[in-house]
Amino acid sequence: MPKQYLRFVGVGSCLLWLIVAGCRGDTPEHFSQQAMFEEVSSALADRDLLSRFDRLVPLLVATDILNLAGVVDAYDRVIESTGDAELRLLMHTWSRIDPVGALDHLQHWPPSRRASAASTVLVEWARRLPRAAAVEASRRGERFEAQTASAIVQGWALSGESGVEDWIATRAAGPERTRMVSVVIAERINSGREEDVRSWAESIPTRSSSGLKRDVFRRAANQLGEIDSVQTAAWLEPHLGKAYTVGAQRELLRKWVQRDPEAAWNWISSRPDDEERYSAIEAATVTWLRHERDAALAWLESAPISSLYDPGIVAIADELGQQPRIALSWVLRISDTTLRDNTLSKTLAKWARHEGEAAGTWLRTSSLSLETRKALRAVIARYNRSATRHNDVRVRSAE
Repeated sequence: MPKQYLRFVGVGSCLLWLIVAGCRGDTPEHFSQQAMFEEVSSALADRDLLSRFDRLVPLLVATDILNLAGVVDAYDRVIESTGDAELRLLMHTWSRIDPVGALDHLQHWPPSRRASAASTVLVEWARRLPRAAAVEASRRGERFEAQTASAIVQGWALSGESGVEDWIATRAAGPERTRMVSVVIAERINSGREEDVRSWAESIPTRSSSGLKRDVFRRAANQLGEIDSVQTAAWLEPHLGKAYTVGAQRELLRKWVQRDPEAAWNWISSRPDDEERYSAIEAATVTWLRHERDAALAWLESAPISSLYDPGIVAIADELGQQPRIALSWVLRISDTTLRDNTLSKTLAKWARHEGEAAGTWLRTSSLSLETRKALRAVIARYNRSATRHNDVRVRSAE
């Protein structure tokens, strides 16, 4: 069974057991610190996965400030070998009793266990008291705050309390902030609050220098587009062409083209023929190829030759670089002469680096114009000379 699946089953089962045990009241009597240490140690040593959780969960439900030290001591002694699911369950419990103490204590653990443990504490803390969790993370310094910001956002988004969007706005631009935006949008979508996502994107000041408005529009186009591409396109329509929606077409098309290629291509064909459209088509084709290569190639092969598909064919040629003959057959479908010649040159050059003679044979037997073949022969010859010099150097070095 895959490790990730085991982790999911383990954590999910633990939390379910916590809920069930708490609801029906079949938790252990109060244990002393020493008794808790002995019981938890024995449970952690149980080699049967289900039995281990069945024993651990009631014990952790019964954990309180008086016997917490016994639980922690039991975990400390096997911290190197404790499973991720068991560790997350401890941190989930600890965060409800003493989250600050949990964050302090885990600094004594091996580095490999600290990051996920801290994240679990802060997710659970932020689910209950998001602002307190954020303040504590900030108090521990910029590095710690940066490492745990996504966890705070995850918990805050689940808490139902307002303010997470404003807190994200204080974060520095970059991949980490983009992930935070994705987490909040996903939570809003999962709770049926798609309109809140659109409102958030539109409410961010256009003059914001941090690029947050652009980040939110891009992620909203991607994630809302996966739910309803047509509605998302209609929402984006009055905003497209503005600086804050650069990249939004690309993010929407990446999702849409896999679900309904006919509608997706019809929509993108209505957009202005500019760099934004080119980038959107190129990126969407790459994504489509990597997820559904056969379906993507079959659909595009059946499509009429048109400049609309040229950026996608360039992407196909690049993706099929290890199959140069097939890649070149696609390049010949490019309708824009300049783009076709440039892509032919690039694709043949890659081939000539490894198989100059084969590339030359293909060119001689192609139906390209004499002028084009002459220009491409020069490209192949240049790489053949380079390969010859490289081989000469290798021979002399061997001598």
